[in-house]
Amino acid sequence: MAMVVAGALLMSDAPQQPAAAQTGGSRDYSLAEAMRQPQYWMLALMFLTVCMSGLYVIGVAKDIGESFVHLSAATAANAVAVIAVANLSGRLVLGVLSDKMPRIRVITIAQIAALAGMLTLLFAPLNAGLFFAAIACIAFSFGGTITVYPSLVSDFFGLNNLTKNYGVIYLGFGIGSIVGSIVASLFGGFLATFHLILALLIVALLFSLTIRQPGAAQAKREDFDAEPQLGKA
Repeated sequence: MAMVVAGALLMSDAPQQPAAAQTGGSRDYSLAEAMRQPQYWMLALMFLTVCMSGLYVIGVAKDIGESFVHLSAATAANAVAVIAVANLSGRLVLGVLSDKMPRIRVITIAQIAALAGMLTLLFAPLNAGLFFAAIACIAFSFGGTITVYPSLVSDFFGLNNLTKNYGVIYLGFGIGSIVGSIVASLFGGFLATFHLILALLIVALLFSLTIRQPGAAQAKREDFDAEPQLGKA
């Protein structure tokens, strides 16, 4: 703790860079401006959903193995190692991919992985192998999403106010960590929470496939209007 405090005291804000020419309709949004955009809340729901699926399944993985798959306590405990490896793999793999392709498509990949894991838990005839594969998919998605999301938010709303813009979205981490347990306690088990997460994952996947950066449509129209039109003098 002393080292953290000492390091924090030595830090200062980076020097302000000259404003670059804005292209494609992108700009730096304040928190108030970002929160007025529907894309902000779409990103927030997508983040909350992946956090809920990851944190809930990670927290009760051993219990799921014993109750759903009827594994022994010793075998079900191996879920901890599977989750750790998958979580790290998601951070590494999706982190690298985020430098090579649009980050929103990386989030789409993460959502598909989580959706595959949740569908397996709900509808597949589970054995030890399928159980570990399912929780690995969910942990992979969770780890990768946590890694990529700050950069994704900056893609949509700029870097200058990223700490504020991402900070509010990051509340989804805390909310997601408790909502799954609350639903399970209210409805008496894993299934209700799994079905809620499945529904949210489907909505989040649709969001990631359809979301566009704020101002992108307006910029496209302006570019079209600026092009010379055939048949005009």
